[in-house]
Amino acid sequence: MESDGAAHLGVLHADGGATASALLMQIQADLLGRPVHVSGEPEASALGAAMLAAQGLGHTWPRAEVDASSSPSQPQRVVTPAIDDDERRARREAWRTAVARSRGTPVPTRPADAPAPPVPAPPVPAPPLGAPTSSDEAAPERRRTP
Repeated sequence: MESDGAAHLGVLHADGGATASALLMQIQADLLGRPVHVSGEPEASALGAAMLAAQGLGHTWPRAEVDASSSPSQPQRVVTPAIDDDERRARREAWRTAVARSRGTPVPTRPADAPAPPVPAPPVPAPPLGAPTSSDEAAPERRRTP
């Protein structure tokens, strides 16, 4: 978001079921280079959606329950980055490469000044439907007749 012109984000506030994964929270802190403030209410997103739905139906949520729920400004725990900038850049590049490969996007794996690899020969077209194949010719007794 910052690269799109948004303001600098000092921290990431995390809630929801994924906050149960200490590994995921650490990966986020490491790759963002920012602390992750983990909510004390793991289902804060669902709770907020329920509150808005109730309000939309003309109901009010009991104030005591709202006050008792955890606030994003009061994280249950803070996960800090554990890698340096060089390692962060290397991991981000590995992530971009993995995403590109999953999308079928060509990924450069050679230096820019290396010669291009040879172009592969076009594939051999498949025989027309119903035409005998090499396995049919090798074993005519297995060929079915109409």
